[in-house]
Amino acid sequence: MMPGAVPCGITSDTLTITDVMASLGLLTAKAAVGIELYLAKAGVLSSENIIAYIRQLAEQRAERHGALRKMEKGKRSKFLDTMARYVFRDYSLSAASLVTCSSCHGAKLIDAEVFTNKVTYPDGKPPKWVKDTKGISPSDWEVWKSVREQVRVVCKACDGKGHVKNECRCRG
Repeated sequence: MMPGAVPCGITSDTLTITDVMASLGLLTAKAAVGIELYLAKAGVLSSENIIAYIRQLAEQRAERHGALRKMEKGKRSKFLDTMARYVFRDYSLSAASLVTCSSCHGAKLIDAEVFTNKVTYPDGKPPKWVKDTKGISPSDWEVWKSVREQVRVVCKACDGKGHVKNECRCRG
């Protein structure tokens, strides 16, 4: 077998890298959008190029629809950009794909407001004899305050990973 040759099915013929390049060239000539979508999905090409191409196709076809014709140019442009990104994302992601967590935006931690009870001893710690005396307890020296604090905690949605699976989480 030659270097760069790939066995083809159960026959003894082999597919060389030249054959692969020729087939990619033919695919590009006949179905450029399809092959570029696939290569962007596989991570070979940048997704921005195909998203720009999908947006360009959407702009060309937008004049056919009355609702899009009536939109202001700026709003229509923003809508078509969002739609092109959604089309690519819908095509390229599966349920097993990992996406950035929407709760922590990939930071793995979120800011949370917690309440804590803090004890202070304004007159100092109670003396040791207080434990043995009836009618007086060590808590007579304590002052309790409920304090509201901002702390960084691990994101519960992604368990601190920064990403979650793209699967449905509606629980039926």
